[in-house]
This record gives sequence, structure tokens and C-alpha cells, in this order.
Amino acid sequence: MRRSRCIRVLAYTGLRWGELAALRVRRVDLVKRRLLVAESVTEVNGRAVFGTPKTHQRRSVPLPRFLVEPIAAQIAGRSGDELVFTSPAGEVLRNNNFRRRSSIGLRSRSGSRA
Repeated sequence: MRRSRCIRVLAYTGLRWGELAALRVRRVDLVKRRLLVAESVTEVNGRAVFGTPKTHQRRSVPLPRFLVEPIAAQIAGRSGDELVFTSPAGEVLRNNNFRRRSSIGLRSRSGSRA
């Protein structure tokens, strides 16, 4: 469920992977249906490094109406500094791990052994 939510947010908002992975609860405005992109995360030598987005500027991105309820449920009860999307262990999302887990799920549903 959370993987598909990540994919939908990426697809319908235009966020880059690092921006999605660094999105914090306080930067989600459900009333105005906006996401404030203020930081990004990248992996350097196996460590997550937070910094500015690719453009080095904050920007506000519209959140489609159909994503408001699922995002609201995901961030309910979380503090503003917490990440919106995390790994199953509650850590920062890592692109390679996410893709590997997603492709394993796709292969198992398709019956492929590759």
C-alpha cells in the first residue's frame, strides 16, 4: 500500500526521488493541498545526506485531491519533523532498496522468477 502511495505521489506531483524521500510532515498542507519541497536526500558512500533540492530553491507543489485522504492517514499522529515516507524499518527511503522491493513484488504477482 505505501509503495503504491509513493509511486502515485511521484507520478502526480512531479517530485524527484530525493525530494519525496526528504519530505517532512510539517511540509504537507492538506487544507491547501500543497507540498513544500524544501530539501532533498541523496546517498553518498552508503549514508543519507540531506541538502537543498536540485534547483536550490523551495517550491510548492500541488497535491491532487485523490491523494489527500491517503496522505492524511499516513501522517496522522506524527510529529512535524518526521518523514512522510519511510522504509519498513522507519528509516529514510533509499532508492535502490525501494526499487528492489517493488520489482520483487511485481515479479511475484506476475509469476516471473527473474
